[in-house]
Amino acid sequence: MPFYGTLRVNPLFREALQADPRLPFATQGLARALTFAGRPDEAIAIWKQSGGNWERWITSAYVRASRRA
Repeated sequence: MPFYGTLRVNPLFREALQADPRLPFATQGLARALTFAGRPDEAIAIWKQSGGNWERWITSAYVRASRRA
């Protein structure tokens, strides 16, 4: 799998969420993968929809999107 600018988000996260949308680690994994794949706006939307302890993770998405919380 190529890297550095051409990162792909693992489709297993999306498949796991389709099977059971309540899986907390799949939601967290997908949002983190999107953040580091250069798609922070999508990650921010996922973090905001999900409940739980995600504040420390959304910070990096905001920084990568050049936004403030």
